[in-house]
Amino acid sequence: LELGEPVPQPDPEAMARMERERQAREASQGKTGILRRAWGMFRSGPDVSRAAQAGKPTLSPPQEGSTSIPATPSEPKMDIQAAPGIRQMDRLESFIERRTALASLYNHAFREIDGATPLSPVPYPHVHSWHLFVIKLELERLNIDRERFLKELKARNIGAGIHFPAVHLQPYYQRRYGYKVGDFPVAEQASERILSLPLFPEMVERDVRDVVGALSEILAAHRR
Repeated sequence: LELGEPVPQPDPEAMARMERERQAREASQGKTGILRRAWGMFRSGPDVSRAAQAGKPTLSPPQEGSTSIPATPSEPKMDIQAAPGIRQMDRLESFIERRTALASLYNHAFREIDGATPLSPVPYPHVHSWHLFVIKLELERLNIDRERFLKELKARNIGAGIHFPAVHLQPYYQRRYGYKVGDFPVAEQASERILSLPLFPEMVERDVRDVVGALSEILAAHRR
């Protein structure tokens, strides 16, 4: 849809067919537990009228003067794309349990490491999904920056990622709001130092030891 175009009305027969299919799914999968909650999340799509008024999403960078933000992989998907995720929902608790065990191994190992620290736990009751294991490099104690650190890890066959760049330094926000380096120094300081270590359910204890060993080796070699 383009701006100003009328919002198409859903076909009654198609809507009725989809409702019958939904009811059949719930009947076959049970109406309680995590699967039901998952179906509820996927059925609760964005409001069509508001989406039409906002303009269609795009995967390309916004044009000058645009107020839209590029679509991201975390935005709602079509049913066919959501189907594989639904099939994984019954394994979610085991995934989280395994990730928690791996994160515990990481946290225990970092008690003996100088030059990098995991993010602090939050001070309230919660269930952590451990989607990522993020650490903060103490660059003041090292003679290399984060980019060099990542290259050193890669040379040792350890993949790591950067998932949380400072938002105000992203091109859209700089163009739209005029943000620049120095506007939010605390966010910039954190953004320049954090990285995500490998963490996925198929990892074993030996994998964690390999990551920690490589990280410790780099820290020791480049300590001021």
